[in-house]
Amino acid sequence: MRLFKGRLGTDKPIEIFIALFVILAVAMVLLKMFSSQIEQKKTEMEEQQQEERARQAMADLDTYCDSQCSKAHRSLKDKVSFCTSYYRGEIDINKNSLPDYTMALDNIQGFCEDRIYCAAYRPCGSLDMKSCKQLVCDYLDTELGLHSDIDKANRLVGDYYDTGKYDGLFQPGDCWYRLTDEEKKYHWFTTFLTVEDPMGATAGSTCTLLVGTCYDRTAEIAASPEFAPWIADGTWEDECVIY
Repeated sequence: MRLFKGRLGTDKPIEIFIALFVILAVAMVLLKMFSSQIEQKKTEMEEQQQEERARQAMADLDTYCDSQCSKAHRSLKDKVSFCTSYYRGEIDINKNSLPDYTMALDNIQGFCEDRIYCAAYRPCGSLDMKSCKQLVCDYLDTELGLHSDIDKANRLVGDYYDTGKYDGLFQPGDCWYRLTDEEKKYHWFTTFLTVEDPMGATAGSTCTLLVGTCYDRTAEIAASPEFAPWIADGTWEDECVIY
C-alpha cells in the first residue's frame, strides 16, 4: 500500500511538467499569431502612408504646374520658364525610395520621378514639350545670342556624346541611365528630344528642327530638289510638324 502511494506521488511532477509544456507551446503559437498580425497591420499602415504621400505629391505636382502655367503668358522669358520647369519635390509612385521610372502619370509616356517637366506631363494651353522645344531654341538664339548650332544644342539637352549624360535645360532624369532600350522608347525624352544621330536625321515628319537639337535645316531643305515641289505647292506649311 505504501509503495503504490509512492508511485502516484512520483507521477505528479511528470504530469505537471507535461501540462506546463503544453501551456508553453500554446502560448508560443498564440504569440507567433499575435506577432504576425502586428507585422501585417504595420505593413498595411506603411503602405497606406506611402499611398498618401504619393497622392499628396501628385496633388503638389499638379498645383506646381498649374502655378507655372498661370505665369507663362506674360513674356517669352516666362514661357521659357514654364517650358524648363520641373517638379523638385519627392514623388515615389513605385514606393521603392528611388527616383525610378514610371508610366503611372498618364499611362502613355514614361517619366523619371526626379524630372517631371510640366510641359511633358501637364501642358499649358499650346505650350507642350513639342512647341516648347522650338520656343526654347528661339529664345537661346534671339535672347542669349547663341548662334552656333552646337552651343544651342548643348544648352538644350547637353553634350551627351562627350560626357555620357545629358546636362542641358531638358534632362530625362536619373532613371534614364538604368532603363532598357525598350523602356526608353516610351520615355517622354525619346518622344520629344532624342534621335540616334542628331546631325544625320532626315527631313519628313521632323521638318526643319531636328529632334534633340536646335539645328535648323530650313535653308538646306529649301535648296534640296527632293523637297522643291512640296515647298512650291504650299504643302510644306500645311503638313510640316516641328518636333
